Amino acid sequence: VEFPLFMEDGGYLWRRHALQLTDLLLRQLKAPGCKVLLIHPMHFALNSPNFSFMQNIKQSCTREEWISMQADELQTLRHRGRGIRNVIEGILDKAHSFTTLKVEYNKVIASEKFRLRPNTSVHKPL
Repeated sequence: VEFPLFMEDGGYLWRRHALQLTDLLLRQLKAPGCKVLLIHPMHFALNSPNFSFMQNIKQSCTREEWISMQADELQTLRHRGRGIRNVIEGILDKAHSFTTLKVEYNKVIASEKFRLRPNTSVHKPL
């Protein structure tokens, strides 16, 4: 079972999309269907305003320092202006409901349309 991504924060920043909820983004949010967000915790924690922001921080420290960064250090490094965290919070504020991939996966494999397809017997509920 595959779920298409509605938004991936790194790609969103890489493509230099607006850091506010545009009319286009709001229309897409209101369109029917499941909206899957892929959020990198460090982009969110650092409120990255562009792709290179987090990349520059990551390259300035060792892997051990990066993976063990404490909340106070993240707070110090965090971008104070508009960033990806603001965009994601705006999307979540506009969401009609929340669910998990587990719930959606189980709905798909329980559907008659899915069961009638060949080679689907290997899929089990989670």
